[in-house]
Amino acid sequence: MINAIAALNLFDDADIPEREAFGEIEGVMVAAGRYRNRPAIQIRSDYYGFIWVTLPQAVMDNFGSEHSVSDIWRGKTLVAYGKLSYAKGGSLKSVDVINVREKVFADPIDLDSILDPEFTFGLDPSEYLDQLHEGRLA
Repeated sequence: MINAIAALNLFDDADIPEREAFGEIEGVMVAAGRYRNRPAIQIRSDYYGFIWVTLPQAVMDNFGSEHSVSDIWRGKTLVAYGKLSYAKGGSLKSVDVINVREKVFADPIDLDSILDPEFTFGLDPSEYLDQLHEGRLA
């Protein structure tokens, strides 16, 4: 069954034309340099793989003053918003950036420190939800 589904090719990649769209991609910064003679960074996206992200002067000045080469070695996660250029077949070629920001992850939560064993008044979760939905809990 799985092989039969995998054999179905509903889209012929050759039929997908080159195109441009606006959006954002997220990935880990892996390199800084030039792409097509323009300042750029390369990020590795889980979905798109390795993508060059070109930086206009204003973004480069701001981005460059806030980051250093060591950010590449640390594997900082970035979100790049701009014009996405897709090749024929649908693969992403590059991104002309309008804005780049670092993705900030929330600190892990220690569940034991916030756990309240009396939250359900000693009821099991099913009983608690039944009474809550019936309006018997204040």
